[in-house]
Amino acid sequence: MTNHNSARTIVLIGLMTTVIAGCTPPETGDRYVGLTAMASPQSQEILRRHSVYFATDSSRLSDSEREALAIFLRTSASSPNARIRVLGHADERASDTYNLALSARRSDAVADYLQSIAQSSTTVERSYFGERAPAALGSNQASWQKNRRVEVVVQDYAVQVPSCPEFNVQTGTNMRNATLDGLGCANATNLARMVANPADLAPDRPVLPSDIGAGDAPQTVLAIERYRTGKVIELKDGGVSQ
Repeated sequence: MTNHNSARTIVLIGLMTTVIAGCTPPETGDRYVGLTAMASPQSQEILRRHSVYFATDSSRLSDSEREALAIFLRTSASSPNARIRVLGHADERASDTYNLALSARRSDAVADYLQSIAQSSTTVERSYFGERAPAALGSNQASWQKNRRVEVVVQDYAVQVPSCPEFNVQTGTNMRNATLDGLGCANATNLARMVANPADLAPDRPVLPSDIGAGDAPQTVLAIERYRTGKVIELKDGGVSQ
């Protein structure tokens, strides 16, 4: 009886050893640690604002406002791709027609000054609203003072470089012939650093041929749109040579 039990125990141990051995992956060389990095350069819109104030019934820029404008421009529109909008306003006194004309003169005064001190390629757009968009509600001196203004908005874009894994880590021997997982992130990082105008990667901003200035502008626009929407044509058979 004891002999039968011993034999049965030996058989069970053998079976368990076989099962465990079957679950253990075969030794194929050094362990490969894959680096997975799905990334693409993104563009982030940056808006900076500044208000210029005027005396009653005046479109003259004071010396203090000129100095403040110069500092704002120097610190906010350093990129050659930055766009500047000036929005003229007036308080509620006088007629709507008069206030529209006054806000237009204020807008022109600020835009002309900015254009004179900005880079030659900087675009300054002008708009005016009269009394229709007050900064403060109320029929008093404090509200009127806040509404006699020009709002300056600097619009720019910055590329966000993808955060890639550490490519210098020891990955071992790639015995399974896996793809270089981190290569896509490296390419995306290089592309982000080569983009001439970060606004081209902004998904909500249309790209026009006039934005490019290249010899074949329409094709360049289409290429940017394909990149944005992910409609890039894949290479046949994954790009494997036949």
